[in-house]
Amino acid sequence: MPAKTAKLASNMTVVVTYVDKKTDEKKSKVAFKTVVKEDASLEKGEEKIVQAGKAGEKIAKYDVVIENGKEKQRKLLAEQVTAKPEDKIVVRGTKEEPVVTAISNAPAKSSKKATTSSSSSSKNSSASKVSSKPSSGGKTFTMESTAYSGGGTTATGINLTANPGLKVVAVDPSVIPLGSRVYVSGYGEAIAGDTGGAINGNVVDVYFADESQCYTWGRRQVTVTILD
Repeated sequence: MPAKTAKLASNMTVVVTYVDKKTDEKKSKVAFKTVVKEDASLEKGEEKIVQAGKAGEKIAKYDVVIENGKEKQRKLLAEQVTAKPEDKIVVRGTKEEPVVTAISNAPAKSSKKATTSSSSSSKNSSASKVSSKPSSGGKTFTMESTAYSGGGTTATGINLTANPGLKVVAVDPSVIPLGSRVYVSGYGEAIAGDTGGAINGNVVDVYFADESQCYTWGRRQVTVTILD
């Protein structure tokens, strides 16, 4: 200053600024998320960590302008995640178990048989209550639902990595038999093809290929019907 083309004059002050440009990289941590899942098999207030969280890492590239040895400007050029964070998964116990309601699809008895006589009707009614045992198909449950992702192979051998669009749910085999075809409200028709350490009792874990869909699903109450 003034410009290079300016004519010099007596007693003129000339200021020279030395400008340097460089690219700078900076590493920083990516915080992990904490996912809480409820488990009816644990006492209320009890918590267990089933997966410890792990922070990720990212590298940011900057265009830096230095004037007379001091940083004047820093502009972000690109940012790349070099290591993805791993969620911390916590299982939290609940005091009461979700209510399970079983509905039989068996046809009702005709009114003629029900009105043969008061004594036989009473005996038949009692016998019906004791001996009636509907098949697994058609049962409907009200359950707590969570969601998971990550690919891999399920407990029944389904390759979720190779079949990302397949709808699979993790269940407690003592409640819903593995291999059953089920319908989950809000999720659709799926295969009961997986299990999990936190899936005990009346809990169903639905699978999504995209992890962000798990956060959208969250934890909710659903109706699960065994189709066959």
